[in-house]
This record gives sequence, C-alpha cells and structure tokens, in this order.
Amino acid sequence: MNKDEFDYRKEDILKSMANRHALRYYAITSNVMALIGKKYAIMFFVHLGQVDVFYWKEENDSIIEYPFDNFIASSVTNAEREGVHWGEGHYNRVLAELQVFTNTLENHWGDILDGGLGWLKQYNRSKYGYTPRITKRPEVKEIKQLMQEEYID
Repeated sequence: MNKDEFDYRKEDILKSMANRHALRYYAITSNVMALIGKKYAIMFFVHLGQVDVFYWKEENDSIIEYPFDNFIASSVTNAEREGVHWGEGHYNRVLAELQVFTNTLENHWGDILDGGLGWLKQYNRSKYGYTPRITKRPEVKEIKQLMQEEYID
C-alpha cells in the first residue's frame, strides 16, 4: 500500500464515523487528525506505527486533554475486531487500529461521539483513566478555533 492509498483509507474510516455523528473530520497533517464537535475534539496522532487517541475539551479558555486510547481499548470485544484486516506493515497496522478504535467508539461509547460527558465518571474510576491536563500541543489554536465554529453540513 502506498501513502496516497493509506491517506485515502484513513480519511474514509474517520470521515464515515464523523458523518454518522455530526462531527467534522479535519486533517492537520497526514499524522494528526481530528473529529471535531462543539467544544470538544477526538484527536488521532499516528506515530511509529501506532495510533494515540485523546479527547480534547474546551474549558475556561484552555484545552483539557484526556489520554483515552487505553480506556476505550479496554472495551474492545471480538465484534469490534470482526472483519478488520491486520495486514503487514505500518500502514495496515495503523488502519486496523483506527478501524477497531472507531468500531469500539460507535458500539460502546456513542455518548462521547455525540458530545456527552457521562463517560467521564467511568473514565475517572477506571485504571485506564489518567489525570487530564491542559495541553500545549501546537495544534491547539487551530482545533480550538474549529471547535467554536458552527458545523455546516
């Protein structure tokens, strides 16, 4: 698989889920993508053949970052893995991780995708719930602006 095909398939996975949940897909780079809602974003960072996922929430003029890939991954069942192709190589591994992750979000965590915060109680009690922090990542300004814009279909 070449990079263009990888980028197309990655975008298709994330855009499909975004469209089903009134979110906006936004690619900052080929390795940093976001699903953006009103005052929150689900951030995907591809690095060294894996995907790190964070929930960003706007709060008091800052962006609070919740590392939540392990929290979401703890909900994965065989249903989320079904039909996912785990081919060889970096691109295939990342696509498979994205597909399993998005399947898990849709099957178990619709509240997150629809902008709810009910999941935070479970996150805070989970052994996979980490202390949220104000993020200073370079993407913050751009994503924060997009969080505040009206979604136009």
